Amino acid sequence: MTDAEEFAELVNAVVHFEKKYDGTYEETLGANPELSSDEARDAQQWRGLLRSIERRGADA
Repeated sequence: MTDAEEFAELVNAVVHFEKKYDGTYEETLGANPELSSDEARDAQQWRGLLRSIERRGADA
């Protein structure tokens, strides 16, 4: 998998969460102090994806 393909996979995963929760992380799960166990799992995965994207941007 190329770097571009890997980056596209990260972006696609973020888009999945944005569609699922109808907004950005900051507007949805990031703003909710009381998350269900499923939401907490999604929040952790979503944050990880965003951090990975940010790191790639910093490395560019």
